[in-house]
Amino acid sequence: MKRFLQILTLCMISYQSYAALELMHTYQDWQHYQSQDIETGEPIILGVSDVSSDHSVNTVVLRCTTEGVNLLFLKSLSYEERGYSAKASVDSGSTFGMDVWVKGRTHWATIPLKKSEEFINGNSLSVTLLGDANSTEKITLSLKGFKTMYDAILPSCK
Repeated sequence: MKRFLQILTLCMISYQSYAALELMHTYQDWQHYQSQDIETGEPIILGVSDVSSDHSVNTVVLRCTTEGVNLLFLKSLSYEERGYSAKASVDSGSTFGMDVWVKGRTHWATIPLKKSEEFINGNSLSVTLLGDANSTEKITLSLKGFKTMYDAILPSCK
């Protein structure tokens, strides 16, 4: 229930939407939630998954924005800068950068288009987020079911 309230709050802040998110499907480790935009009637689709972290993030939300498909790491470290490049790897492979924007304690990491195939075919993603005073947060999330969730969310990208 706590996770649902966090997602609902995030959705209500990010979009004008109806007050309810509905769990539509579960794709292995990803849950597909959906609501509607009040003004356009367009669906608002969110993917949600649990993560393991060495700090406080326990949930990641997948959503589409004008920048592309993003992973929102909720309740992460505070960071004064508005953005940075996070180090990430799929299945402990080669490291690549992900553009991250920070709003409060939520870090929004954009999935690089050139790496989307790796995400779709991978089993896990490791990301290191930055915080103030040189602190870091290491996060691992499952990519099992990610392909189906990604395919479901892609049509909502504008």
